[in-house]
Order: sequence, then structure tokens, then C-alpha cells
Amino acid sequence: MNGRGLILAAGIIAMAAAPAVEAKTTTKRIQATASAGPMKVRVGAKLSNYDLASRQHPVEIRVKGPSSLRVLSRYVFPGASTPAATSYRIRAEIDGVELRTSVESFGISKSAATEAGGRIGTLETTTIRVPTGDHRVHIFPIEDGATVALRIFRGTPASSKITWVSFQPEGYAEAARLQEKETESTVYRMTQTQPVTVTLRGPLRLRVSTRLDFDHTNGVTQSYVVPILLDGKPWKSFPLKSRSSHTAVYPDFPEIVPGQGKMIELAVPSGTHTISIGLEATTARGAAVKLRVPQRKITVQ
Repeated sequence: MNGRGLILAAGIIAMAAAPAVEAKTTTKRIQATASAGPMKVRVGAKLSNYDLASRQHPVEIRVKGPSSLRVLSRYVFPGASTPAATSYRIRAEIDGVELRTSVESFGISKSAATEAGGRIGTLETTTIRVPTGDHRVHIFPIEDGATVALRIFRGTPASSKITWVSFQPEGYAEAARLQEKETESTVYRMTQTQPVTVTLRGPLRLRVSTRLDFDHTNGVTQSYVVPILLDGKPWKSFPLKSRSSHTAVYPDFPEIVPGQGKMIELAVPSGTHTISIGLEATTARGAAVKLRVPQRKITVQ
């Protein structure tokens, strides 16, 4: 570490940095209008209805926006094979246009199985935003031959208020002071060769706010990708788009104009894990990261 200084866009889980306290919201399951068929998944004594999706037969839903959609997915294992934990890519398209593609990690679930007793993957969650208007959304795995079971909900789960607090990573390129309006905070810079890394004990939710660098060669809008590794393996990937901020500055780096904050939220699984937050697909020299965790969940190992 360096000691210097302490998508239809807007469809992905990208938004301005959220306030410190999260209020209760509601969630409602959306029924598919088309799919590769139904499937029941048993978790303990409870049976839940899922819709199957493949590349050839995606799950289709009709949605009136603006709306936030929460997509729960489980990989469906073919036959009796037992592959090691790996990942699959799941894509959402809106009115025929790609909305986002994310990488979902999975292994064989220890608590869930198909109604017939077949193996099924761990539960993974992706959140997308649908813009204003009536839309047709398709969701499916990209890989040929892959099948996933999906449950899609409008909104996010109701929860008690959460106080989010800043959390310092262990690995980063350098720390920097960020001033915005009348507040000052510490952010942690990353480059395409030096990610931000942090070790956390789950389960917990981790909020990652990123600000892309702008200078006189970058214009006012840039796209970039934030790949996330979990214990050294690809976990999720977020394509983002940012504009330069008119209210934020780096006092120690006057040559860099901070981008507007873009926030993503990760569900860290149980156990102790190392998370690596990277930067790809951009000509910017770097980006700044700020991490937040629920105050009652602060645990590091």
C-alpha cells in the first residue's frame, strides 16, 4: 500500500450512494409468462415454486416500471455428476436489449434439493432496475446446456432499519481524502492492476461505492466494469456508467475529478472470506472505493 494521503441505462444495480439508514420496503413475487417449465425446490419441510430458464427457453415476465427486481437463482445440476463449486453467467434483457450480465457463484446446496431429491445449487441473488413504462424482461443463463431455477420478486425484502458504517479495506493502491459539499471522508483508491481487498466474516451485506477517475481526456461520461472475486475466484461483475461530479474533489489530487458515486450491494456468504474489488474496461487511471457494512455486523478475521 502507498502511504500517500490518508444500463436503457440505469437498469443495473447502480445508483447514487445511499443514505446511512435503510427503511422497510415490500416485496412481491412476479409470475413468469413463459419459461422452460416449473420446478419445486424443498428447503427443509418447505416447498417453493421456481421457474426454469435456459438459453433457448428464458424466463419471461412483464413489468411496469420504474421498479426494482430481485432475481433469486439456483443452478440445476444435470444427472448425478458432482462438479466442484464454480460459476455461471446470468443475463437479463429488456425489450430485446441486454440490461446486464452478472457472474453468479454456486456449489451444491446442503439445505435444498428438488422435490424429487435432485441436486441443486446454492441460492444466489441479483438485483436489477427496470425503467419507467411497460416492459418485457427475459432472464436466462448464457452457457449452452445450463439450466437455472428462478424466482423473481418486485421490490426488496422488508427489514429493520440498518445503520451503515464505513469499513477500511486491507489492500488498496492509496488512501485519499474526498470532500463533497460540507463533508470529508476517506476513500481507498484502486487501479486496473491493484484492486481493493477486504476480509469479512459472513453472512452480512457489504455496500461498495465506487467513483471513477476523470481528467481532461475522459470527457464527462465513462463506462467501466467492477469485477468481484470471492476467495480468489470470479463471483460477480458489474458494468457501470458514471459522470464526473460537480460537487466532489480530492484535495490531495487536484488533477483528478471524482466521478459520481455508484453503489453496488453484495451478500457475503457464511464464513470468513476475502473479497477483491477490481477495475476493468476503462481508460481511466483508477477509481476510489468506499466500503460500508451494517454496524451490528462488524466482524473481521
